[in-house]
Amino acid sequence: MLMIKRILTILYTAAMILTVMIPVRACDDDLSEYYVTHILFGANADRYTSRENTRLLMDALYLCSEQADGQGEDALASVNEKTSSAIRPESIDLKTPSLMERMHNDWDNRTDFSGTKKESRKNLLRHTVNQVFDFSAQDNFLGETMGKDDSFSAFLYYSHILADYLSNNPADSEVVLNNTRIRGYTGNACVVVNGNRANFTEEEKAGTEYFRKYSSPDSLGRIGAAFVNTDYDHVSLIGKRARISEIIPTGWNYDFYPDQVNTNPANLYNRCHLVAHKLDGNDTETNLITGTRYLNETGMQKYEDDTFNYVRNGKGRVLYRTTPVYEGDNLVASGVTIEGYSTEDNGALEFHVYCYNVQPGISINYSDGTSANADVMCGETNTIPFALPNADETRRDLIFEMKKHMELLFEDQKNTDLYQNMMGEIDALAWNARLDAGNSNKARAYVKLKEHEYDFCRILETYVPQLLQREKFFMSAFR
Repeated sequence: MLMIKRILTILYTAAMILTVMIPVRACDDDLSEYYVTHILFGANADRYTSRENTRLLMDALYLCSEQADGQGEDALASVNEKTSSAIRPESIDLKTPSLMERMHNDWDNRTDFSGTKKESRKNLLRHTVNQVFDFSAQDNFLGETMGKDDSFSAFLYYSHILADYLSNNPADSEVVLNNTRIRGYTGNACVVVNGNRANFTEEEKAGTEYFRKYSSPDSLGRIGAAFVNTDYDHVSLIGKRARISEIIPTGWNYDFYPDQVNTNPANLYNRCHLVAHKLDGNDTETNLITGTRYLNETGMQKYEDDTFNYVRNGKGRVLYRTTPVYEGDNLVASGVTIEGYSTEDNGALEFHVYCYNVQPGISINYSDGTSANADVMCGETNTIPFALPNADETRRDLIFEMKKHMELLFEDQKNTDLYQNMMGEIDALAWNARLDAGNSNKARAYVKLKEHEYDFCRILETYVPQLLQREKFFMSAFR
């Protein structure tokens, strides 16, 4: 009996280990809806999100590409009821533990990873699209698997996959700054605030004395603004940086992402100087916050370099201030504002920006600094890649597939400037993305491809809504 108990204990432990080791990949339907609706409607996305036709498309897309949690009964019932779908509910397996390999390959793939035919989900999306939109008689004659209805279904499908690649939900990084809501991170490391004008007083601008001012930690130990009036004499005398590895700012964690963070070791966080050491910033706890590698390298560095080069070239004195922005009692700043103003030439150098404390592909809990991989596509080998070196008809990537279906979808507009401009920008992006996809440094390639993915999304958000508004099938459904 004791031996049997031991064996059962070993088997149970092994099962638990396997459960932990096998990742269950599930998509984020809020993330998908945000980006897909912005691709379809652009700046007017919020106006159309609650429309019945939009809801039907999102439900069908959820069932086709995202649902992997056993919670899709309501969406399935709604789609079947409102579209008189011929797709039998029992043919849609709502308990599938993961759709990544099965439903994140190319649209024309007729099988899942096991070689079994799995067309029901795609057929449901096709059928819903055909019910929502009034396509031409020619398309109706060709059937749901050909023509513009199929291309639009494929476009929705790939738009969702693009959203999965983007992975960072803008809602997670939204902040309110001086009573103005700053849209969450969507690919730009920094955004301009206050018309790019710094908020320094006239008295501060008139000051000629060098100074450094730092904030005392608040009741939660968080660091506030750091402010300097720096000049050539002080910047030119900067010595070696002091040891800072023993300083632990609020929300500090050791979380490593070797395939996603381009540094060695690949810790998510840096001890970020509010005022850079090269601008004569202190190497003390009053000048250091918990910031991502992305904030430090891609966000703040440009403004530090611009200021350093201006001062080092003897052009004059610069007021420089960095202010961490905390939401509520969060221990990690959502981002920082950076202001700069050259005082001796009335602001020839001036900026006022907000830089996001984010890392592409990583979800951050700003309350305590813990994090997790948010990129469900990272590490997947049976899904369609965003970009492939030398992609072509036989080696398809997401850019290739989306472009192919847009050529069919907007066939009647191919000679317009709008269409030609979009395709020209996509071709230029594809060239660079496929070049970066071949980088042997995985983390560097990852970050660069994230930039291209967001740029691709911005191109789609700019042009696709305008092109769709010229299509009769789309205008009739969204008057």
